[in-house]
Amino acid sequence: MSNKQEIKQFKLNSGDEIVCEIIEWASEEYQDLLIRRAYAITCVLGPDYTRYYAMKPWMTVAEGPDNLIALNAMSIIGEANPSVPVLKHYHSAVKESEMSEKEVVEKINKLTQKLNKKNSPEITVNEEDLEEDFIDEHSNVVTLYPKKPTLH
Repeated sequence: MSNKQEIKQFKLNSGDEIVCEIIEWASEEYQDLLIRRAYAITCVLGPDYTRYYAMKPWMTVAEGPDNLIALNAMSIIGEANPSVPVLKHYHSAVKESEMSEKEVVEKINKLTQKLNKKNSPEITVNEEDLEEDFIDEHSNVVTLYPKKPTLH
């Protein structure tokens, strides 16, 4: 990431709150902002009414430095410079979303090792296991009429 990034936080008329990198501001000729690496800030209330915040990609499969998004300037109702904690979490989210599969596997293994107790067996993940588990657990195919054994 370059040092010349301009990161802004916007509140949109849809209710979404996003943090993004500005590539080009709107002009009289072109009313859209050109942005990338847009992440929505979501808030979840815990059981004790504590607020937890998370960042997730604002547009599905539109992550990365090469995926530009045109944001209509008329949809912005508020603009701010993100606070230091928001910037920290934003840069962390960007870094994690742009990790390779190998880096993801390494990170999972490091976290697993931290969680394992000294006497418990070590659990590791390899790329093939990750791929197979993802496909099995997240399949969108639903069997409506399972096949029954027939006699004919």
